[in-house]
Amino acid sequence: MKNFFGKRNTGFTLIEILTVTAIIIAIGGMVTKFQKNILSSNTYVKNSLIGESEVRIILRSFISEVRSATPSAVGGYTIESATPSSFIFFSDLNGNGNAERVRYFLEGTKLKKGIIYPAGDPLSYDQPERVVTIFGSMVPGTIFEYYDGNYDGTGSPMASPTEPGSVRVVKINMSVDFDGAGPASAFSVSSMATIRNLKE
Repeated sequence: MKNFFGKRNTGFTLIEILTVTAIIIAIGGMVTKFQKNILSSNTYVKNSLIGESEVRIILRSFISEVRSATPSAVGGYTIESATPSSFIFFSDLNGNGNAERVRYFLEGTKLKKGIIYPAGDPLSYDQPERVVTIFGSMVPGTIFEYYDGNYDGTGSPMASPTEPGSVRVVKINMSVDFDGAGPASAFSVSSMATIRNLKE
């Protein structure tokens, strides 16, 4: 096109500038979204790996304590209580010859562990329970399942309420919600322990 003086116009029209601006904004938006997705994925993977490692450490500790479960320091039965969300038993955690009262339980989304050390003369478990949160991103639900002496690796767990005197094998199911998205994205790990002291 020529202007009033007969010279040809050079440069961009308003429409061309708006079009280029829109394209640049769109590309910038896509790049930003892509970067956020990459960072979010990296964070999720990192948290998942850390969480998975913590879960496996917890399971190893739980299995070791359950396998070595023993009668209480005052002569009580090895297992005090066995419910879907709580398991109470006695095990000599510090190796001093007297079993501690150990309670693993799920409270909301937190897996907790409580210990009562026997003390006094005669010994008793009247002392305050020391409770710590050992994992904080659990999916609420059944965490413990129990099997009797007939369990051979197959079959259903005992019905609830469970009679502690019949329990020979304990299964722990840890369903972990790393990103807070709920059960759909949960990572699940299970492990089983046979109580040596009660083997038939």
